[in-house]
Amino acid sequence: MAGRNLQNRNSVTKWKKSNENEIKCNTNVSFDIHNNLPRAGMLIRTDRGDFIGGQARFLNNVPSSFVVEIMDVREALSWLKNNFFNSYVVIETDNQLVHQTLE
Repeated sequence: MAGRNLQNRNSVTKWKKSNENEIKCNTNVSFDIHNNLPRAGMLIRTDRGDFIGGQARFLNNVPSSFVVEIMDVREALSWLKNNFFNSYVVIETDNQLVHQTLE
């Protein structure tokens, strides 16, 4: 599990390319606390930054943004396993607690 941009939240973060022959999956979620509507998504790129695929979805009955983040990473891993079985994959999340939990 990679989390290269988690150290300094005040700095501007940029997407960094992965190592040669790696696929990078960035996950991200939003959670509208007023309407209790979580949204989750992922974006897959090659080591050259070329777009491979992605997903975005609405989720229902999820108690917190942390659970949405965990569900998003789980869904990403499942999707990647089914579609990129023979590839080395780097997962990135912007949630430090999720990163630490999954280490």
